Amino acid sequence: MDNGKSPYDSSETLQNSWDVDYYGPIQIGDPPQNFSVVFDTGSSNLYVPCVNCFRTPEFCQTHRKYNCEESSTCTVDYLEYLPLIYGRGQADGYVYNDTVCFDTEPKHCFRQGFVRAEYVLGSDFTEPDGTLGMDGLHSLLVTLRHLWKIFSLTRRRARKLSSLFGSTAIPSNISMVES
Repeated sequence: MDNGKSPYDSSETLQNSWDVDYYGPIQIGDPPQNFSVVFDTGSSNLYVPCVNCFRTPEFCQTHRKYNCEESSTCTVDYLEYLPLIYGRGQADGYVYNDTVCFDTEPKHCFRQGFVRAEYVLGSDFTEPDGTLGMDGLHSLLVTLRHLWKIFSLTRRRARKLSSLFGSTAIPSNISMVES
């Protein structure tokens, strides 16, 4: 690491929703199923809607849904139902495990438990498919020694997001797309 960068550095193109939520792409499973999620620094859970998402049709019919049966890496270690409560909404469903990727490189993929949401309610969840809680992810990456104890997202006046992942400040090369 003579250039000061972690071998796990990654950048994501994030979209800006009213200067409140920043969301971008992730993939879950093998073969990958694509989702758009809010990168939420105030929570620690990942959820995406699943194919059994029927209780809130206004949300479930307009978003991508995860299907465990289509993923060769999906497992259920034990069936746990988990309700998630957010500031203006909620999501609940069963906890499953699968491979979650931030891009197509294997070094940015991690085995992780997440909520396959069967119920999603609230105005927080109108554009992206789900939420990726960065608080728990940060702890996981530090534990696995993929990330040093540094994480930051800051917004600059130039409408670009400046990020610090691992030990490296990534210049404002993550363009923001206004909603």
